[in-house]
Amino acid sequence: MNIWLRVGVLVVLLVGALLCYGASFSTGAIVFIVLGVVFELAFWVGLFKTTTHNS
Repeated sequence: MNIWLRVGVLVVLLVGALLCYGASFSTGAIVFIVLGVVFELAFWVGLFKTTTHNS
């Protein structure tokens, strides 16, 4: 995967997690907390994912 695409996806995931956490604090909805956790987990898994190059 292109490095800029990977960075872009990670930024979108992090922003999505922050938005969900913010919405959950104002409304108290458990769904937004769960979505925030899912987005954050996807961010961290994508951040530490190693790529293998077959030459």
